[in-house]
Amino acid sequence: MDFLPLAILADRAAGNDKFGTKACVMPRKVLMAIVAAVALLAPAQARHTALATPGSQAGTQAAVSPSAAQAKQPVTLHGITVEQDDRTLGNPKAPVTFLEYGAPACPFCARFALDDMPVIRRDYIDRGKVFYIFRVYPLRAADGTVATLARCLPRARYFTFLEFMFRNQPRWDPDGYDIPDVEAAIARLARSQGIAAKRFRHCTGDERAIARLNALAKDGDEKYRIRGTPTFVVNGAVVEVPDGSEPLAVLRAKFEALLKEK
Repeated sequence: MDFLPLAILADRAAGNDKFGTKACVMPRKVLMAIVAAVALLAPAQARHTALATPGSQAGTQAAVSPSAAQAKQPVTLHGITVEQDDRTLGNPKAPVTFLEYGAPACPFCARFALDDMPVIRRDYIDRGKVFYIFRVYPLRAADGTVATLARCLPRARYFTFLEFMFRNQPRWDPDGYDIPDVEAAIARLARSQGIAAKRFRHCTGDERAIARLNALAKDGDEKYRIRGTPTFVVNGAVVEVPDGSEPLAVLRAKFEALLKEK
């Protein structure tokens, strides 16, 4: 049940072969060294997803359009195909469509989600300027586990659950942390969010959800040649973040340039 996008089979060697895998562009050790030495987050090819903070509003998760929702057909917004089961924030009629591919176990993705996305939401999504789509691009089996759990929840809880997992990476994430049993660690955190053991097994064993996750990641590979997470796509074009640049600054400049054209 895997597609292996430019496949790197680290998890398969450990017996975890349900999900396609890809090496993270920059490991957590390197990130921590950069943060300590430079107090900056390094290259673009490494960060993650957008969520509301616990206790704050989770954000508007819009259907693409009533007619499309009834037909269950994808629609194209500014060069990006939006699927009916995509998890989104904001108004689909916004002049800018922003797609992110990220991984729950990616430290750079967590940093982007927790530090940068609140600013993007405040300045662009909540003001109707940007429509946001998030898709999981699994780097390892743990990403698939978290992704299937998030999709098992009501849409209104999707982003808040992912943020919870980002904030708690040290308690479950095998990328840089000593976690003897990753699945058990994820199950404990899921239980704290109301996902009991039986539901955990049902959600993470859902073959259709696994196939869907892999299909979306494969589609991302084919369309955007994803090399790592997070990968940003704005109005159909991949946004490259040069080494040493901050994703927020690069994305803000891209958004503003497109908005001026409207």
